[in-house]
Amino acid sequence: MPSAPRTPLTRLLLTLGAACILVLLESVPASAHAALVSINPPDGAVLSAPPSEVQLHFNEGIRTPFAVITLTSTDGTHPTLPRPVVNGSTVTQALPALTPGLWTLAYRLLPEDGHPTQGTSRFTTTAPPAPNAAAPPAAASPQTPAPTPAASTPTQNTAQPAENGASNTLTWTLAVLTVLIAATGVAVALHRNHPSRPNT
Repeated sequence: MPSAPRTPLTRLLLTLGAACILVLLESVPASAHAALVSINPPDGAVLSAPPSEVQLHFNEGIRTPFAVITLTSTDGTHPTLPRPVVNGSTVTQALPALTPGLWTLAYRLLPEDGHPTQGTSRFTTTAPPAPNAAAPPAAASPQTPAPTPAASTPTQNTAQPAENGASNTLTWTLAVLTVLIAATGVAVALHRNHPSRPNT
């Protein structure tokens, strides 16, 4: 028995459904891979004292054996760094005493999803590390916490791209679904006003 021919309404619904699926599939890979949420000190920071460590925060867990971080100065100096410490989605890299200047931190990590992620971040130190013996008890206390507020503030700013990306994906998905519903209503109304002629 031959199958019934597809009506214009059926073809319209299939086309709109396929378009909606394509939009959803394109939005999935963007959020499937690990991404850097924030780094402290933030990229481009100018610090009055050299940091003792760098913390990188990702949106998913990192595999410990595959975390590699290097540090390079503008004159090509590569200080020896200890192995980074991985705690879930946070990677902490301890730093030696750094001289004033521009430093570039490069990282290459393997998240739990198996897709390597890498990138760079730069910060500038404007003062040499203070010697421990010369630090007076009263003067050292107010100066030591000074970099902490400046470094913690950009953590919220750097997390905004991930939130914006999720918001954009939801907006596009809702828009496609709205168009699909509206087009379905129009197609149903047209089909009722112009019913197909019965086969003779």
